[in-house]
Amino acid sequence: MRKVLPVSTLVLLCLVVGISGCSQGESQSTATGGALDRKVLSLGQGTSVDAVEATLGTPASKVVDGEATVLFYGGWRLAFVGESLERRSREHWPRTRTLPAGERLDLEVLELRPGMSIKAVKFRLGDPRVYEEVFEASPSPEKILRYAQWEISFSDDRLVRRTSF
Repeated sequence: MRKVLPVSTLVLLCLVVGISGCSQGESQSTATGGALDRKVLSLGQGTSVDAVEATLGTPASKVVDGEATVLFYGGWRLAFVGESLERRSREHWPRTRTLPAGERLDLEVLELRPGMSIKAVKFRLGDPRVYEEVFEASPSPEKILRYAQWEISFSDDRLVRRTSF
């Protein structure tokens, strides 16, 4: 039976590693840009850490915490449970950052309804601080828009969840 870590553990681990990996350059990785994207997207669920490192080269950053391992390549985070690739995610940092603030943001987010399109949410809230694409078993990525303390998740480009931290 496959052991799955709680999402909160993976998120915390990724945040800690992301902060520690910020000063790392992409030059340590053998694949970059579009070539890196193609290679990461071609990795199958369950691929081993060693096979990923053989395919992509040395990661910019690597964190091992018990059963969990996270490798960083550019904007990509590859999370493993044991030796099996469990989650591939890529962060994007838009150049424009128009955000509502404080209570206004809370009210705007709480008015969003399940099933809304990403385009409608961006029109209402402006560009997110950051957005993430998560590639797991599904052929289309889950997308997460981040606005201050809010994460707004989409599946098939439709709103499925709003989470405040």
